[in-house]
Amino acid sequence: MKFLPLFLLLLPFLLPAQRTQTAAIRPLNGKPTLYVNQQPELPLMYALTHVTGGRWSWEELPAHNLRQMAAAGVRLFQVDLWLEDIWKGPEQSLDIALARKQIRGVLDACPGGSLVLRLHVNAPGWWNLMHPAECVQYADGAVMDLPEGLPFNHEDGDVLRANRASLASERWRQDIGEQVQQFCHRLARTREGRSVIGIHVSGGVYGEWHPWGFTKQEPDVSLPMQVSFRKWLKNKYGSDEALQAAWAGSRFTLATATVPDTLERRCCADGFFRDPEQEQRVMDFYKCQQVVIADDIEFFCRLVKTQWGRPLITGVFYGYMQFGLCRQAMNGHLEANRLLESPWIDYFAGPPSYYEPCRKAGGSGMQRAPIRSIQLHGKLWFDETDNGYLQDKRERDFVRSGALGDTNYLPILQRSLWLPLVQGCGTWLYDFGPRRNTGWWDSQMYLDEISRSIRYFSSLYGRAAKSGTQVAEALVVWDTESFYAVKNVNSKACEKGLDLAAEQLLHSGVAMDQIYAFDLPRIDLNSYKAILFMNAWTLNPAQRQFIRDTVAQKSRTLIWNYGAGYSDGIRKSKTLTEQLTGISLQQEKTEGTQVWIMEQDTIDNAALIDPLWRISDPEAKPLATFQKNAGVAIARKDFSDYSMVYSAVPLHGAKVFRGLLQQAGCQVMNAAPDVVYASDDLILLHTGIGGHKALKLKNGKVLELELPKTATRLFDSGTGLEVLIGY
Repeated sequence: MKFLPLFLLLLPFLLPAQRTQTAAIRPLNGKPTLYVNQQPELPLMYALTHVTGGRWSWEELPAHNLRQMAAAGVRLFQVDLWLEDIWKGPEQSLDIALARKQIRGVLDACPGGSLVLRLHVNAPGWWNLMHPAECVQYADGAVMDLPEGLPFNHEDGDVLRANRASLASERWRQDIGEQVQQFCHRLARTREGRSVIGIHVSGGVYGEWHPWGFTKQEPDVSLPMQVSFRKWLKNKYGSDEALQAAWAGSRFTLATATVPDTLERRCCADGFFRDPEQEQRVMDFYKCQQVVIADDIEFFCRLVKTQWGRPLITGVFYGYMQFGLCRQAMNGHLEANRLLESPWIDYFAGPPSYYEPCRKAGGSGMQRAPIRSIQLHGKLWFDETDNGYLQDKRERDFVRSGALGDTNYLPILQRSLWLPLVQGCGTWLYDFGPRRNTGWWDSQMYLDEISRSIRYFSSLYGRAAKSGTQVAEALVVWDTESFYAVKNVNSKACEKGLDLAAEQLLHSGVAMDQIYAFDLPRIDLNSYKAILFMNAWTLNPAQRQFIRDTVAQKSRTLIWNYGAGYSDGIRKSKTLTEQLTGISLQQEKTEGTQVWIMEQDTIDNAALIDPLWRISDPEAKPLATFQKNAGVAIARKDFSDYSMVYSAVPLHGAKVFRGLLQQAGCQVMNAAPDVVYASDDLILLHTGIGGHKALKLKNGKVLELELPKTATRLFDSGTGLEVLIGY
């Protein structure tokens, strides 16, 4: 026994050396592909929670869940690590032993496994107390005194007016950056560190790079943000005269400009729209805040890439377009164009939309970002599959409840696993933590499905598509810059025009791709029959010219949602919309709820539409009318080589989208309000209503199906045969 301490000291040197692992995202057969140790690796992970009681890998329940997943065939894992846990004070060095222990728990469960560390770079609580001048201040109230430490989670309070380091603080970035550099140098050289293939850099609300309190609060009026705002304004305007001209004759100078207050942020000069001639100050502030967050992301990802010492992948939560609570100008994800071009970031990630219809049985499970754009830039997208959290309490309870599992949840799990993999993306199962002494997938039924899916998709991963035929005939376009030009407050009009519409689009039965507006010049448009602009409220002159010269060609139909082109970034005018669409409009008095009809499908917008126009063009064919005054709400106008469709109300309704896309010549693969995703190889069908289905393939073959109420099926897009059978 007297030699036991010496033996324990020498044990790491006596154990077999851990293999040094590397990772990269590289193109293969036209798609961004995960490589681990120079070989394509199916991008499917299991991730432990951030929740107290379930986050440390060596503890009983997490260790059990890790072993279960390893037995099911999972070889990639993700665990959380906060600097707050390993940096306890200004005079203390990092506790790398704790980081190693967190990794070792995973390797004990899965020897030879690979890890992605979710590294949270938020300042520890003690740092915030030491540097109050570097912390966020809120425009709409004082910082709240919130409890910290056990039993609370590190993220508790993120959406409130919590005491957090400002994301604009140079001192925070410098101090935390020094610790991240030390972390990389020390951990990468350890036996455990050799198994780390990636670092997911997390910061801001829930690690998703939202400004603190963004859901309801109004950050950030702190000194660091004000300093950043003035620097940004100097870079944009260069002189006091230029600033004052842009800010409607304001007396502010580059040296005295301040962050706008709550009243200014919440007002809009023209109903839903901001006026760039009158409200540029607010628009500039939101743009600056977005740039600050992009600066943070790029700073830390570059640090990790350059300091780790060998190839690894870096990723972030970023790119969210859907379920931004209609506060996208605030929520921090509008600099996607810049970050997609960054060499320091390999993948983007996000949970599926939390909009209620999306997650439940029959919902789309849609990703938060335009996936085709992510791929166009050579990046990989990861879904964070956390849909153990469902909006319906009954469903939420059975997902969390026990080890027997529930057959009603199985189709949701299948949709969650298969959807990203069909699209050439990755996913991780994020186990939100202990519930009745189980993990969220601690059921043999669920584990068998996970194992079967891994075997099947691993056999396909990295393989060239068989058909070589572009399936998607509709292209959906989302714009980031337009969010600066609209009201940054949640409303029914916004919710229905964005979140509900995005969900219903995926129930139209038409195969589609989705991109950012800035990627229109990058994508090959030849296979698309319809281009649907969902929120093109602001289009600059160069974009308008490109659309006229290149997009409006080859008999395509361009579908413009409410308010399209109302601003060019300098001014707003109905005339700008008319010039863009070629369709004449007439301003109407706003009179509360608007109801409109398309092919006898009545849809209540359930919100005030302000400003409101009706279509007055005698050459345009009416497609839908306002019920109250029979004015034209949607119309189509045909030109020599293209057609334009304009909607004077926010578009929504699966039947409406199906009708518009079908009129444009797109094939309807499924006329029922189910969810269809199609790639060159595979077709995924998910239903929450069941019954008879007639699924039409690209080659004209029709599959006649009888499905139970909730079901997910996967078919070969060429033969129509159901796949995954026998795996």
